[in-house]
Amino acid sequence: MLGSGKSETEPGQQPLDLVPFVAETTALCTLVLLAALRGQGMMDSTARPTPHEFCFRGRPGAFCKEFAITELAYGRSAPTQLVDPNVVTWDLGAMRNVGPRSAVGGSIQFTTRFSVGLKARYRRWLSKDVSLDIAPGVTVYEERGEARAPALV
Repeated sequence: MLGSGKSETEPGQQPLDLVPFVAETTALCTLVLLAALRGQGMMDSTARPTPHEFCFRGRPGAFCKEFAITELAYGRSAPTQLVDPNVVTWDLGAMRNVGPRSAVGGSIQFTTRFSVGLKARYRRWLSKDVSLDIAPGVTVYEERGEARAPALV
């Protein structure tokens, strides 16, 4: 008989009831899976990932202890006779998360105007992927004499 949950048997054999067997097997498999997920911390809403020591991409303190700063930027200023209005800057540095939402660090800035600057950095994490940075700095070397060193970066 189809749909009754009982298998068809030959005359003289006991019918096998599959519904309780399937239900018990499904329940057992579910319990084993839930136990495995709980052991991995996937079911615990308070579980935090272990932060990595160093990351290339910056993340808040719950994900990363220290991270690299690599910034490449292009700028254009008002043209003058002394300074090329186009400039490309490259910042290299590192930051350390000092709390769940704050990081501090520093970087060195190189420019196509043959200057080198130093920056102190503060980062406030607004979310896991969004932050606000403050990075004041000074130019410590200027090869062409187009700007006075030290000067603000």
